[in-house]
Amino acid sequence: MAVAPIVSKKKTVVESKTGESTIKVEPPQETYETEKMIVKDRRIIWYIWLVIEIILLLRFLTKLFGPNPSNGFNILITILSAPFTFLFNDLFPLSLLDGRKVIEWSTLFAMVVYLFLAIIFSRFFKLKKPIDPLEAEKKSK
Repeated sequence: MAVAPIVSKKKTVVESKTGESTIKVEPPQETYETEKMIVKDRRIIWYIWLVIEIILLLRFLTKLFGPNPSNGFNILITILSAPFTFLFNDLFPLSLLDGRKVIEWSTLFAMVVYLFLAIIFSRFFKLKKPIDPLEAEKKSK
């Protein structure tokens, strides 16, 4: 039975400038934990955005199809979406189709605004990511 050779866990890398072999070192645990928290925070931002967008989309669709105003689902969607649309109410005129059917342009505008806010907050957390020395050298060139 053959015994497998002992392999070092650290990888040797040939440096391009000098041609010398160097040992690639894993990032410290603190850096890893920081990056992990940043990824987690960015996911939370996108999950919150997704929930808000779904609520606003349901509001837009219920207004578009003109449901019964006393229906429980319609009331629930209206109540849940009110905190996200109060800044945008009456921003644009309503387009009345027929009867109770309405196109709420302000709700669509709110959806776009919340998308841009999610992108901005996500990018902000990306700025907190620690930069390793090799990445800093590449960006400085």
